[in-house]
Amino acid sequence: MLQKYKKSCEQTCVIHGNLYICSNKIGVKYLTVYAFSTENWKRPKEEVDNLMELLYNYLLQVEEKFKNENIRLCIIG
Repeated sequence: MLQKYKKSCEQTCVIHGNLYICSNKIGVKYLTVYAFSTENWKRPKEEVDNLMELLYNYLLQVEEKFKNENIRLCIIG
C-alpha cells in the first residue's frame, strides 16, 4: 500500500522543500502550509498511517538540510 502513494508524496515533498528553502532565502519569516487536507482524514486508517509514515520519513531525510538552511519546522494542528 505504501508504494501506491510514494511517488506522489515524493514529488509533493520536493516541491514543499524547495518552497521552504526559497522562502527562507528571500526573507520570509513565517510560512504556513496545509500539507494534509481534511479530506485525507476521511481515508481508511491504514491509508492515513501510510501517508504519515511517508511524511515522517521525508522529515527525517531533510532534517539536517533544514538545520543548515536555518529553517525551523513547527507542526500545528
